[in-house]
Amino acid sequence: MLPPTTSHLHSNRCNSQLEHFHLQAVALPAAAAAGCRAAFEQHGAQKGIRFELLPAGPTALRDAMPRPEAFFAVTLPSGERLLHRMATNPRKHPLHFGREVLATLLGAPQRADWKNCLPKLTVGGADLATLEGGLADGLKQKFGPYDPVCPPC
Repeated sequence: MLPPTTSHLHSNRCNSQLEHFHLQAVALPAAAAAGCRAAFEQHGAQKGIRFELLPAGPTALRDAMPRPEAFFAVTLPSGERLLHRMATNPRKHPLHFGREVLATLLGAPQRADWKNCLPKLTVGGADLATLEGGLADGLKQKFGPYDPVCPPC
């Protein structure tokens, strides 16, 4: 597995004082990671989403956007970023765009909908909260090295 691919969705609306931010991190096998950039660009083209390629580096996104604006960004396994400024697309940005692309890239397009990713309950088994807690603990272990807030978890 390579470092996780992350997608960021930030939208703001000045007239309603709404700010919203999604951050998703997905670990990709090396074989899938090789096609990550092309998958985002091709899927985006179908939805009117055009990307700018930003260099790898911790300040590239901030440098590219000196003023606050709604955006979608993807950090690729190479460290480069794809940036889409939402104001450049007259269509409404799909909320689950990043999940759609990554689920398709991983060969599981049905998992683009988070409701299809819930743990399965069994009769006489653990309740949903216990199952989710165990899954969360597993994620913390796997992604701990990438957590900037909790080094090392």
